[in-house]
Amino acid sequence: MKNSMLCLLPSKIAPRGRGVDDLLTRGDQMRRAIFIVVTVVGIIGATASPAVASWQITVLPPNGAPGNVVLWTHLGAQGGICGDQYVLNPPANCDANHKDFYQIFIDPFWVSTAPYSVSQTITVDADLYYYNGFLWARATYWRTVSAESLVSIPPFLNLGWTFGNPAHEVVPSCSIASSHRCWPVFYGLPGGYFYTVVVTISWLNSSTRNLLARASYIPGTDPSVDIGCAKWASGSLPQQPVVRCIPDISFALGLPTNQVYVGDLYFFKNP
Repeated sequence: MKNSMLCLLPSKIAPRGRGVDDLLTRGDQMRRAIFIVVTVVGIIGATASPAVASWQITVLPPNGAPGNVVLWTHLGAQGGICGDQYVLNPPANCDANHKDFYQIFIDPFWVSTAPYSVSQTITVDADLYYYNGFLWARATYWRTVSAESLVSIPPFLNLGWTFGNPAHEVVPSCSIASSHRCWPVFYGLPGGYFYTVVVTISWLNSSTRNLLARASYIPGTDPSVDIGCAKWASGSLPQQPVVRCIPDISFALGLPTNQVYVGDLYFFKNP
């Protein structure tokens, strides 16, 4: 049984059957977005706002020292509805004809080089997890979404790379119909389930591609900043007043982390 850590949701057993065991776990198809590299290498100062999100880190083998990760916006990730009128160029299976399905954006985050005296390449992998009634499990129907820095980044200069697929509310220029930057990282998600995301960041020696450090990041436990719902999905707009998405906090059992809790989203079924 999933025990919600908020009073927003009752404790419940996630539904079983085709929706989870088939649709979410089949590996023979792919639902994924292009994980856009948003900006080029640059010097980042103390630009984070006081309300910036902060995700939870777990250092993975080879247990090296990761670089810094700074989330730029008020949410690390956002859940939304397919058919959101502010997304003018949605993926084909997340358009106005698929309004019963959902989407998840990962908002911009900056990654610095790790503390090693070699030029580095930074790679990012995003995975979707769902609660299967017992623990968190990979939704393998949505394959890993990956990106990497496009140039070799020199060490020790406070340089890094920005990744993410932001929602329109975070980067208004995403509304430009010719841009795919607005595409959600995961889309076409069925309602009636709990979802969360895991972002794994690796720091590589650019010359040898040897792994220097690796860490996983999961949403933290503050639903106001770490993971939340787009306005179009939260019922806060007169054009769409139905609550379709709410943030949640639960135990992190099954996730590749040493953290106890994780922030997640619940998408309602057949609103």
